[in-house]
Amino acid sequence: MRTSPFTAIGLSAFLLISGASAQSANYNDIIFLRGPNCNPGGRIFYYDSKASIRSNCTYGYQCENDTIRSVWIAPTVRPGTRIRVYDNSDGERSDDWAEVTIKTVRSNFDASFAGREGMCIPSFEVNRDGPDYSIRSRRRDNLDGKISRIEIDAVKANPAAILKRRR
Repeated sequence: MRTSPFTAIGLSAFLLISGASAQSANYNDIIFLRGPNCNPGGRIFYYDSKASIRSNCTYGYQCENDTIRSVWIAPTVRPGTRIRVYDNSDGERSDDWAEVTIKTVRSNFDASFAGREGMCIPSFEVNRDGPDYSIRSRRRDNLDGKISRIEIDAVKANPAAILKRRR
């Protein structure tokens, strides 16, 4: 995971210069953004959905503490992938948290993000069960802009069976 030094020239230029795309070898297909509604709003943090991760943002290594408000999902993210974000840096559920489960990434859903196909999850402060993703959240005060931990559970094989098993 890398952060962008290209905040002044915009997201399209950043993606072009960095090589981050759905077709790149290491994917970088889950992109966390400072702005709501997938507006870059400054620094960008991207992850490879094919690798499970646990990131404590208070250290500032893989993400910046208390800045993330939305996430963009590329079509290469497999159904069944789970993304969890927490206000608590240890991942405790006593404070705000949200869990997103990817069902499918439809190319006609919000396909305009920097000219890339994919979909935007505009906020973590909602509960939703749609055809493309579900999100469960617990809100005490604020989660958007207060995320201190990111966890991604990658799906390795047979995502339909894994998704059914977890329900």
